[in-house]
Amino acid sequence: MEKLKDIEKKMKAPINPNDSDFKKLDFTWLHEPGLHFGFDTEEMAIAFVVRIRSLVNISGDEIGPILESMSIIMDWTFAVNEIKVNAASQPVHGINATKSTQGNGPEGEMFCAGWRNSFGAGEQFAAYAAKDSDSCRVEYARLRPKLPVVGKAFMEGFSSLYPGGYQSMRETALSEGTPSFADTDFVDKPGAKSLVPFGISLAITREDFSNYLHTDRDYTADAYGWWWPAQWDNQSKRYVFNEKVSHQDIKGGCFIWGDYGFGVDFERCEGLVEIYWRGKTDYHGTLKSVSKSGATRFGTSTQLTEKGVRGFQSWLNNGKLRTGIKTFQDRMNPPAKKGKETERKGTGKST
Repeated sequence: MEKLKDIEKKMKAPINPNDSDFKKLDFTWLHEPGLHFGFDTEEMAIAFVVRIRSLVNISGDEIGPILESMSIIMDWTFAVNEIKVNAASQPVHGINATKSTQGNGPEGEMFCAGWRNSFGAGEQFAAYAAKDSDSCRVEYARLRPKLPVVGKAFMEGFSSLYPGGYQSMRETALSEGTPSFADTDFVDKPGAKSLVPFGISLAITREDFSNYLHTDRDYTADAYGWWWPAQWDNQSKRYVFNEKVSHQDIKGGCFIWGDYGFGVDFERCEGLVEIYWRGKTDYHGTLKSVSKSGATRFGTSTQLTEKGVRGFQSWLNNGKLRTGIKTFQDRMNPPAKKGKETERKGTGKST
């Protein structure tokens, strides 16, 4: 781990898998189809679980919801604002984060679905917002009722990959009362919860996303996500699943556990990669990658974020006032304009 930190300090950037010092380290790379378990012998606990599956080998009942969820997630990134501030994109360990040494900033793009603490005056809890354009709000409204499909697919994937991790997240969410990231009717339709609560938010990355080794600021240790390759479609102006595009079209981008010397070598994987990890406990990160023109690797993770849960608790403690929450329904309405501010248009590809 200390050697990895030294490489990040030297480069002032997330690690490049082609870095000469990184290549000297003794890593065990996971890429073969099947299940891979990592066990923490000090705590006598599961540290990570990885499942790698070719899509052609996934059963007919399961593959439909998976492909539909991928499509919904990819489209969602064109309806919502990009997350510009992310702690894992900052050199929070080992580097004096002054203006001159804080690194090169975020690499790639991140988006979110679900819930977070609110930044609005008098508000404590909020759904992630649509981009401020009519076309994006229309897309947000189109996708909103489809998010429960994603939530159900993630619940089923997580519970089958590692039941103990899923149960831990689910029980905490039930205890705290937090809504699922896919509960798009929360508050607007009392009693109509779309899903049993588990992850409060879903983070989505693309465009050669990478970050520094870090631990997550979450309420619980459990995290679960999917990774898959996608193709840019010039006709629809969005990403689509295409069997002709593979992980081999995106060089690098490995997911690593710094303390253990293990990593997932996506470039050598096939199809859908699922990972359970202890985000709050173990240092982990995504290495730099370079994608073939028109290709990208999507990554996702669902968690009970610390700020999200605290925001929800604050809303409860303030009397669950309707004015204290911004729901999915609220996010489909244009924000109040000040003066003569102009509206940004379009859902085109971000670069």
